[in-house]
Amino acid sequence: MWTKYLKEIAEIYKTGNFLEHTFRTQFENLLKDFLKDELKSDLKIIHEPQREKFGAPDFKIIDKANNIIGYIECKNITEDIKGLVDSPQIKKYLEITNNLIFTNYIDFILFKNGEILNHCSISSILDFKSSGNKGLKPLANSESQINDLFKKFFLTAPELTTSVKKLSLELAKRTKILHDFIIEEMDAPSVPLEKGDVDGGARHYHKVYKIFKTIITELELNSFVDMYSQIISFGLLFFRLSKDMILTRENILSNIPHCIPLLRDVFYNADFDKWSGNTLWILDEILLLLNNVDVNIVKESLSYKNLSLLTKRDKNLSDPFLFFYEEFLKVYDKKTKVSRGVFYTPESVVSFIIRSLDGILKDKLDVKKGFLDSSIKILDLQQERGLLSLH
Repeated sequence: MWTKYLKEIAEIYKTGNFLEHTFRTQFENLLKDFLKDELKSDLKIIHEPQREKFGAPDFKIIDKANNIIGYIECKNITEDIKGLVDSPQIKKYLEITNNLIFTNYIDFILFKNGEILNHCSISSILDFKSSGNKGLKPLANSESQINDLFKKFFLTAPELTTSVKKLSLELAKRTKILHDFIIEEMDAPSVPLEKGDVDGGARHYHKVYKIFKTIITELELNSFVDMYSQIISFGLLFFRLSKDMILTRENILSNIPHCIPLLRDVFYNADFDKWSGNTLWILDEILLLLNNVDVNIVKESLSYKNLSLLTKRDKNLSDPFLFFYEEFLKVYDKKTKVSRGVFYTPESVVSFIIRSLDGILKDKLDVKKGFLDSSIKILDLQQERGLLSLH
């Protein structure tokens, strides 16, 4: 298997006409052969489309349930990947995955939980340069070492999240990357999607931005993306906890609770089919995180039944959602907490606001059901924890 692989990429190398993506077909075939012959596994290998700037890793591995097992990022065969392990690109990947292979097709580095676990080589670039017409063979003992590296990578199981604090931190990391990707794409010319949809990518996000501006006329671009990214992430979290079912891109719209019409409108206009590859990648990562959450433990942790645990930290605070959002902001944007006044609003104050407005709707505006009327929508510009919606 490895001798065949080396022969194939050596033939390409001899032409002198190759780029980073030139060897991907041969590498993908190698991965498939390994899964079939060595592991007898039905894991799927998804090859992400070529891109100019870094976004999603080149390959992702998924299981039958569409859980992401790990990622593989490739560089050109002439690149020294040892010198790139601390690059911004790799650091970004390691923020959201605990299972990553970094390779130049002959050197392989396996990251586990942000640290290098294994590093081995099947050949060297010097061998490629000096081999001439001679056949290349794997380095001594390299096949067993790389087989071991691949097994540790492919046999990784999805991690179940049981800690609310960890959930808030991991959700913040992914939301920040989603924010950054949308900003990058909105600042760049619109690029058609693979299936030929010229309305996709940056153009789609600008259309959603215009919809938001019909409500908030002076809304700036960065504020929109900041708001939009958090609504997407927290909306998906809300759906997951309220439905306790596995979320996919396809079933999100059909499972949006009817109790928050504004949230429903946002997701209908999100139109994930028009999202680009990078933002779809991080959306999948958010779904993976939420789908591997122990819903019962998270619900219990965010329950008002556990106020005694919360008040040990601060006797003046009695809202479990405050703790979740505080931890989220520490990672997502620490300055936002101060600059936008993200501070605790006592539940009693929120309750008073809701009761007062509900009374006005019923007594003054003849809306008999008050807030329960389907025509009533809440625009909470400082939503953060969504207490108005919860009440």
